[in-house]
Amino acid sequence: MLIGIDASRANKAQKTGVEWYAFHLIQELKKLTAGDKHHWVLYTREPLTGPLADLPENWYEMRAAWPPGYLWTQVRMAWEMWRRPVDVLFVPAHVLPIIRPEKSVVTIHDIGFHRYPKLYKTAQIAYHERTTKHISRTEARIITVSEFSGRELIDCYGVNPRRIAITPNGIDHELYKPQTASAMELALARLHVPRPYFLSVGRLEAKKNIVTLIKAFNAYKTHRGIGDPTRLVLAGPRGFQYDQIKQEIHRSPHRDQIMELGYVQEEDKPFLYAGAKAVIDPRPNEDF
Repeated sequence: MLIGIDASRANKAQKTGVEWYAFHLIQELKKLTAGDKHHWVLYTREPLTGPLADLPENWYEMRAAWPPGYLWTQVRMAWEMWRRPVDVLFVPAHVLPIIRPEKSVVTIHDIGFHRYPKLYKTAQIAYHERTTKHISRTEARIITVSEFSGRELIDCYGVNPRRIAITPNGIDHELYKPQTASAMELALARLHVPRPYFLSVGRLEAKKNIVTLIKAFNAYKTHRGIGDPTRLVLAGPRGFQYDQIKQEIHRSPHRDQIMELGYVQEEDKPFLYAGAKAVIDPRPNEDF
């Protein structure tokens, strides 16, 4: 059997949630399938890099250049599926090519764009609505990461529950493990992060509810009084509606104690978590 996987997101240099999901899933599949009777093909726009490029004997790289830079999965991969079809195709990120094998699998992580449209660009909403409706009308199997997301797909898009498989996200135990105090202090010094601090990890955009987090930090600092050394550390790249976050930081009387680290390499995150006074993961409320 010939099995194809869209590795374009897993191959990105700066990975966030969906990209890391695709990367680790591919790496674990390599371990499980090395030497089996099937053949596995990783489709990518650019040459595979890092551990992705280390392929077992029955795994192959299929480089499919695409100068436009968008609609790669829908159009460029569709061309590959027509030209050299596979028996099974897996896309770990919310979209299927317009030409694909009958046996296809796709991961839909959530449908926040449908429930909270104010937090997404108009073009993003249109794109995700179209691709999700398209998937709902096919016979493709759908993977999602929680019972809640599965119910959302059923309620909002009428997906047959039998097509949905729930596979909760896991943990990279090789990376996320107890850290020594000395290693942690060295990493925090290199990142210029003094303790104590609260930590929030994720893209800095309105849908992450960072504005509310900053307001909560202001209230905490007021309650603690003058001299409290605790900082708020925001680790993640800037995203949609970042201007709202920037304005809230500027308004904060404690703005000199709010740190933006930008994108943080994955190997540095365990030390940030280990050194934090608390890790905060704010969620949108019903006002959105």
